[in-house]
Amino acid sequence: MIKKLLLIFVILLQISCANNKEDNTNKQTKDTTMNSNILLNKPIFKIRVEKENTELFITLNGEKIYTSYNKRIDMFEYPVNLYLTSGENILKVKMLSDTKEQKELDKNAYAKVSLLVYDANKTKHTISQVIYTNQDILNSTKEGSYNSKDEFKEDKENGDVKISKTTIKKYEETRTTRPYKTYELTQKINLQTPFPRWKFLDSDDILDYNFYNITMDNYYKLKERDDIVALYKFVKHIRDSIEKKDIKSIIDLFDERNKETEIAYYYDKNHTKNELYELLVNDANDEDQDMLAWNPKKLWFYISEGGKTITIKNAIKFKDKNEEIYNFYTIHFRYENGSWIITR
Repeated sequence: MIKKLLLIFVILLQISCANNKEDNTNKQTKDTTMNSNILLNKPIFKIRVEKENTELFITLNGEKIYTSYNKRIDMFEYPVNLYLTSGENILKVKMLSDTKEQKELDKNAYAKVSLLVYDANKTKHTISQVIYTNQDILNSTKEGSYNSKDEFKEDKENGDVKISKTTIKKYEETRTTRPYKTYELTQKINLQTPFPRWKFLDSDDILDYNFYNITMDNYYKLKERDDIVALYKFVKHIRDSIEKKDIKSIIDLFDERNKETEIAYYYDKNHTKNELYELLVNDANDEDQDMLAWNPKKLWFYISEGGKTITIKNAIKFKDKNEEIYNFYTIHFRYENGSWIITR
């Protein structure tokens, strides 16, 4: 009988120890999760867009993230590691109404723009939101401090993410030939990232005013400016080299773009460079397609709202010889000390 009681005692003791061990393991796991900073452990940041009954234009630190010149329902996520920096980040959401058709936004206009972070386990967390609905922005993330180690809950004492009050400004602007009534929603987000400061953020200003509020006459005048003329010559040099199948002579021109992309998305060294090199070699040697003839008049450029980068859309473009299929490369440049540098 005594042996039976001792056996039962030992079994109960083992169960108790096992339960305590499990509780401690769970506590340690929880503590580890709470104490690990998902903002610094290979995060993937994304902007999520949900919108309807409005045209929309979104920028992050002055760089275009999303554009929709229609009022259809849309839901979309876009990675933004290459645009976020440690410190203050400015998210702008512009809701547009074509003033030729209506003076104000549609009364049912809706936009929800979220800054998300996916942690190392690919779990999604919402950092902040800009929300416009029912003619107001009251449901946007409120001004305050939020704790990245505790599911971005509001935390006045330990919050490491600072969110500003979302503001709204109403004005009219002209985008090329069309006037728009614009509702500009702005939110500032101060946080840590594992990235260096991207070089485009500190490059020379290409414009000191909003490029998108420009007439076509002024656009063509800009195209004649010496630095823009030099940019087009730079693009032509790249195209000429590809046409000659001389990819080796130009691949290093993409170094900044390649290196920053590798840092932003945690690729191995030279991963992006080798990938781009292979793509360009394959396109240059593809006998089933031709590079479209150089025509600078049809080669459009766009200067970012931050005034720091300029985009040449379809800078390199190929067409299938037998079908209406196109393959193109859009290149983003910045300007520093009198030179153009490929940055994205």
